[in-house]
Amino acid sequence: MKKERTFIAVGIKPEAKLLNCWHKLKQQHNLDFINWVDEGMLHLTLRFLGEIPVDLVGDVSKVLSISLTGFNSFSLKVKELGSFGRPTPRVIWVGIEQNETLNNLKQTIDKALLPLGFDREKGLFMPHITLGRVNFIRNPRAFYDMTEKLQNYTFQESEIEEVTFYQSLLTPKGAIHKPIKNFLLLKG
Repeated sequence: MKKERTFIAVGIKPEAKLLNCWHKLKQQHNLDFINWVDEGMLHLTLRFLGEIPVDLVGDVSKVLSISLTGFNSFSLKVKELGSFGRPTPRVIWVGIEQNETLNNLKQTIDKALLPLGFDREKGLFMPHITLGRVNFIRNPRAFYDMTEKLQNYTFQESEIEEVTFYQSLLTPKGAIHKPIKNFLLLKG
């Protein structure tokens, strides 16, 4: 059975403050082995579906189309630099300020997927945008010093106007995300 690796997300276009921070990070860690995400592929994952049968792709699109009807566009604050993994960071990210509309969107998507056999995700929803995946970092302390300085720093406010169902293709140079279907949100 043929399968596709898929996820549901909202795209985030990086603005000057975020790009400047990201550029500094890349300079500071230019001798480290970090797979930086392509600037044009920044996104906030709402639900990672993993490898799903190709014949389920149409059903996922259909339930998303129905469940997202009537959802309004909204704003998100992109703030704080952080990482997963201690003592060595494994994933470098920027966070998203808690947002009721975002949480409602996440819950709506999760509920819509239940009849298709997708269980509710376990654990807390930690909205973030991955900037890079760390293979090796020489000086984690320098990275953590930077995160401490940017703990409550707001990089930008982004208007979320659509949700995208993506196919994720894994290549030796990293993942390539191809939109399967976009779902426009109503103007808020």
